[in-house]
Amino acid sequence: MEFRTHYAFWVFFIVFFAMSAGFAFMPQGAHAATSSASLYVDPVGGSFMIGSTFTVSLFLNTGGQSINAIEANLSFPPDKLQVVSPSGGKSFLQIWTAQPTYSNEKGTMQFQGVVRNPGITTNAGLISTVTFRAKSTGTAGIKFSDTSRVLLNDGKGTNVLGHTAGGIYYLTLPPPEGPIITSRTNPDQEKWYESGAVVFEWTAPPDIQGYNYILDDSPVTVPDDASKGIGTRVAYNDLSDGVHYFHLKALRQGVWGGVTDYVVKIDRTLPADFTITVNPSSYTSSRVPVVSFQTTDNLSGVDHYEIKVTALDKNKNNATDMPFAIETTSPYISNFDVGRYAILVRAYDVAGNYAQAQTTFTIINPIFEILGAKGIRLWGTYLIPWPYAIIATLLLLILAFYVFHWLWDLHVKVEEYFRHGRGQA
Repeated sequence: MEFRTHYAFWVFFIVFFAMSAGFAFMPQGAHAATSSASLYVDPVGGSFMIGSTFTVSLFLNTGGQSINAIEANLSFPPDKLQVVSPSGGKSFLQIWTAQPTYSNEKGTMQFQGVVRNPGITTNAGLISTVTFRAKSTGTAGIKFSDTSRVLLNDGKGTNVLGHTAGGIYYLTLPPPEGPIITSRTNPDQEKWYESGAVVFEWTAPPDIQGYNYILDDSPVTVPDDASKGIGTRVAYNDLSDGVHYFHLKALRQGVWGGVTDYVVKIDRTLPADFTITVNPSSYTSSRVPVVSFQTTDNLSGVDHYEIKVTALDKNKNNATDMPFAIETTSPYISNFDVGRYAILVRAYDVAGNYAQAQTTFTIINPIFEILGAKGIRLWGTYLIPWPYAIIATLLLLILAFYVFHWLWDLHVKVEEYFRHGRGQA
């Protein structure tokens, strides 16, 4: 026994020493392989006025590894941002395999380049800088697409990109330089409204000589110097869907002042038509069906969904009947009792418009259910204990065997009949 104990000790010691030596002499690259590279932008956020420009830098963190090639593909909202100039001049990339490109129509940018052997290891390698111009109010996000890659300098081109971080930027109108504008119909400039009737008002100082204003789709329009009188209110009754800008300036002591801009967002269009799907089917024995629905909205976007479930079997006290609609998401999953149901789903956009869809489905009792040690329940009503269920099963098997035997005998007789002819039957 003592020998075995000493033997086990020395085996453990040798194995531990070998593993320790293996880790000690492991190449640096083996440790680094556990880290992933990342692409990120700087700054990650900020607030910028319409018409102004700002610069975003693209960086690479190799995660302690040596890399020799990158492909950075980015997207941005073309209705809110415009690329003024991408710069590939200052970059750690030594060779551009494809010149930096961008599309202000699609809202995309591409950067592809390589570094000569032995590659580069960095935690803040500058890929490029991009200058954007703010086009319209709202929130604009810049993000890396899933097709971006960072290739390891291992002779295989292993993609080690594990994380990307984009930026979110807030685009606002310049501060008022002219009269202060208010709107009772559209008091929040960031909110979408479902009515095309808009009223603007402003306060007139005692020495005012006139105003000029214009409503259009550009955030930087300056009204001309033709006065439209000293009225302090204007109404528009049927604005089209989209983003509109009201520009106002005042004439005082013979001099036209600065322009005040006011943004109005109108969305009178319903979300797109959609359908409701019930899985596994609209006629099922599953007590937990999956109700799915989805739609889109081109202007303000989908804000939320509401669902109302109505039990059609009014003679039953059904706990799943909903007297009111509730807010939900897709898919909607709930337990239902046996019965027939109607489902109504409404999709609301940010402006408050809604589209709705309806469907019906039926929950039935399964033909049989196994109730553990109790036995088998048939059609949701009849409970058969296991002893009787086993006896019934045996009787059905005997009956099936008998029917099969009878059919086989009949088959044999028919074969004999046709084989020997009718006259010999």
